[in-house]
Amino acid sequence: NVMGEVNDGITNISTVVEENAQGVSSATENVSNLANSILCIRQMAMENVNSSNQLMNEVNRFQKI
Repeated sequence: NVMGEVNDGITNISTVVEENAQGVSSATENVSNLANSILCIRQMAMENVNSSNQLMNEVNRFQKI
């Protein structure tokens, strides 16, 4: 009976360690996806700034006419 309880305890510990490892793996993947999304947003923001600058140059050109 004691050996059965020890085996159950070891099995439970093993299960918890595996679940925690899966959680860490999932969190790492989520952080990686977040970092990629932030990079994409940054690039798009830079493109928007460039477009705004070009539009401002066009507006300034028409104001001079």
